[in-house]
Amino acid sequence: MSSTSYPESPQDWRGRFIANLAAALAQRDDVTLSLWAPPGELPADVAAVTTPSDALWLGRLSQQGGIAHLLRTRRALAVGTILVLLMRLGRAYRRQPADVAHVNWLQNALPLWGTTTPALITVLGTDFGLLRLPGMKMLLRTVLRQRRAILAPNADWMRPALEQAFGDLAEIRPIAFGVDDPWFEVVRRQPLDKARHWLAVTRLTKNKIGDLFNWGDGLFGEERQLHLFGPMQEKVELPPGCSTTARRTQLISCNNGSPKPAA
Repeated sequence: MSSTSYPESPQDWRGRFIANLAAALAQRDDVTLSLWAPPGELPADVAAVTTPSDALWLGRLSQQGGIAHLLRTRRALAVGTILVLLMRLGRAYRRQPADVAHVNWLQNALPLWGTTTPALITVLGTDFGLLRLPGMKMLLRTVLRQRRAILAPNADWMRPALEQAFGDLAEIRPIAFGVDDPWFEVVRRQPLDKARHWLAVTRLTKNKIGDLFNWGDGLFGEERQLHLFGPMQEKVELPPGCSTTARRTQLISCNNGSPKPAA
């Protein structure tokens, strides 16, 4: 299993679902899982196959926000980073024998070129945007043509375009994110105040926020409060009455009165 995202610690938000996915796969009696990913606390029965050099490089990449973030903000730097990533990942695929490659993100499948290892390739919305890069579809078709493969987008809206581009070479099977068991064990405590609390969990970028602040103008206030939880990945202008509480992961409380930093 390969991924360029992985939580550095149990408190880290980055790549949390990758750690959950690895833990779920490792629980199967018919799977022996080896993981190539940034350094972090591995679930039981998961073997790290990342070399010390790769781990150091992936750790730096993670601190920079990952490939997708570099493509949005520092495209010139991203090109060289992608080439180094493909080189390191190609070595890993050939160093570690596997019956199936579980590849997270489309670009991470490119180094499978020249092998016949069957592959399950996950596709996220940001990753889906990489298909607009010149030559990307052609390169991926060459890789898919060499093996049995499943492309697994995490939302159904990606299926038509993936079917059109790769449906003759791979099965397209959307698999939406699930809810992990620990969330069902959370004990909810009713707030002491009578306000209604709205929570949005999202990366804070202009595209992610969209028109939320405009739509919420006059709607959110003391009695109906909006809370945003997520990393501030772009400089987003917050409306009056909003305040951030951390650098890497923020819980932002917005109301029409004085700013109320949330714990």
